[in-house]
Parts: sequence; C-alpha cells; structure tokens
Amino acid sequence: MTYRGDVYFIFVLISVFRDYTYWHAISLIKGYPYLLTELSHSFSLSTISRSKVKDRENRGE
Repeated sequence: MTYRGDVYFIFVLISVFRDYTYWHAISLIKGYPYLLTELSHSFSLSTISRSKVKDRENRGE
C-alpha cells in the first residue's frame, strides 16, 4: 500500500467511526427504551430464523 492509500484508509476509518458515534448519540438521546426494543426485536428475529433453520435440518430438507 502506498502512503496515500494509508492516509485514505485512516480517513475512511475516522469518518466511519465519527458517523457511528453520531448515530449512537442520537439513539441515546431518543432514549434507552427505543434502543432496547430495537435490540430485542432483532434478537427475536434472529432466534426465529435460527429455529426455522433447525426445523429444516431436523426434517432433512
């Protein structure tokens, strides 16, 4: 990698990190309940999809 590539990569990392902290701050301002419902919703979705996959494996499809 060239020096310019390194600088570009670091710049992208910093901008992504800044965006992440920005959205994280917004979610904190919106409040923990919203964040918790989002987390629990995604968790329940992942467990449902996992159980569907297990059912398929048990039936041998």
